[in-house]
Amino acid sequence: MNIWRKNYTLRRFSGQTIVNGYPVASYEELTVLLDVQPDMNAATIDTDGKRRVQRLTSYGDAALFTENVETGQRADRLFFGDSWYECDSSMMYEHTPIAHYTCTWIRIPEGVVK
Repeated sequence: MNIWRKNYTLRRFSGQTIVNGYPVASYEELTVLLDVQPDMNAATIDTDGKRRVQRLTSYGDAALFTENVETGQRADRLFFGDSWYECDSSMMYEHTPIAHYTCTWIRIPEGVVK
């Protein structure tokens, strides 16, 4: 069901290579249809006055990928608002008539996007 879904830019990485001793991965940008919701609990200020990591939750039909340390595959990244978020978890929910993937995302600090 696509009632609340919108098009978002997704950055999907391919395999990485080593260039001058540093890992480099190429990527392609895709458009995915998702319902994206900010996690307001994670966007608040904690008791020490420090800002917590901002998180999102998304719902959609597309299989999205988390980081795979064994293969060197980087996690998918989602552009939301004015920031990039990295896929932290992705799980298929098949227990309802409208089976879908539920994913969580963590905001990537500025300067770390590439």
